[in-house]
Amino acid sequence: MHNPEAWLFGIARNRALHALRTTRRARAALERLIRRREDAPDPVEAVTIRDFLSRVLPAEDRILVTLRYVHGFSATDLAEMTRRSPDAVRQRLSRARQRLLAALDSDDGALQRSLRR
Repeated sequence: MHNPEAWLFGIARNRALHALRTTRRARAALERLIRRREDAPDPVEAVTIRDFLSRVLPAEDRILVTLRYVHGFSATDLAEMTRRSPDAVRQRLSRARQRLLAALDSDDGALQRSLRR
């Protein structure tokens, strides 16, 4: 039989390392959010884009797109947040981009005109 002390030590070590990695990721994410807040876009432009996203994408896709392209989270970060696989997150983002591009094509420049105001 294996040494139970060594087994328990291994479990404790792995749990501690996991907690440390999680804390570092959370701290890095918070720092990215703070930096993004300092570089905030024009409020009118932000509202226009938010309204466009609301018309085109379901809520979960809007959140993923915002976290990925506005706040800079990786697909791996988003997978951890949503408890999905990174491939599933990438697929969802790809489909959201396709919907956004199709909506921009059919929008006939309305979004661009409202951003120029």
